[in-house]
Amino acid sequence: FIFSLMIPFIYRYTKKLTGWIVAIYSLLLMLYFGSFVGAVSSGDVFNVHHSWVPSLNVDFSFLLDGLSLVFSLLITGVGALVFAYANSYLPNDDKKPRFYLFMLIFMSSMLGLVLSENLLTMFVFWELTSISSYMLIGYYHEKDVARKSALQALLITAGGGLALLAGI
Repeated sequence: FIFSLMIPFIYRYTKKLTGWIVAIYSLLLMLYFGSFVGAVSSGDVFNVHHSWVPSLNVDFSFLLDGLSLVFSLLITGVGALVFAYANSYLPNDDKKPRFYLFMLIFMSSMLGLVLSENLLTMFVFWELTSISSYMLIGYYHEKDVARKSALQALLITAGGGLALLAGI
């Protein structure tokens, strides 16, 4: 998420290389997660806890096990490919850094979702995924079809979020 905030500054100085920089960043994340393959294959599980509301004993908790590792590798690998492809596919205009920003937020939200250890963390990242997918689908917001599709996706994912909240 922090790296996504730097996208406008990176684009200001690198222009056409921004997509490649973000693709390399995603690839480095994939290699980072790949470094856990041996340990996770032998049965190790990694936990990270960040205190969120200490008075209620609520933590942001993340877990890396076999299933979350597979999805983390998939998310970062596909993300790297999308950034590399988008660099040459999208037109060179001032909207391009916004796509990189939304895509990186979406990728980060998906990583948070698959790495979540508790239901509260999972719900927060589900909602972030919903919002960021809305922004991605509505990237060409000046087109009616993009706005309509983005709203439809937001309603469906918000409905899923409400169902998830009811289940929690």
